[in-house]
Amino acid sequence: MITKFEEVVELLKERLENNFDCSVAITGEKGIGKSTLAIQIARAINGESFDLRKHVIFNPEFSELEKAIRIFPPKTALVIDEAIKVTYKLDFMKKEQREFNKMLTLARKHY
Repeated sequence: MITKFEEVVELLKERLENNFDCSVAITGEKGIGKSTLAIQIARAINGESFDLRKHVIFNPEFSELEKAIRIFPPKTALVIDEAIKVTYKLDFMKKEQREFNKMLTLARKHY
């Protein structure tokens, strides 16, 4: 079992280096530091290139997610704060959801 922050970061870095997709869901009560933890993980993965204004999307809309996925290089950590708001809004059969899935697939193939 992973118990230390450093172990989580190393596991994620290893998976990224081996070209695996990584998604981390952080859940909990309001105000306990979920966003802060996510930002710290992204900062540890991205190192010197981490920029809070670029690597963290607050209250995302579909267009913001699409732009971020397209512009960031592979093996980059991106924090999507309140991502649940977007993913629950999207219906599997809606055009936006199909386009989002297509975009993710194409981004993986591109790299």
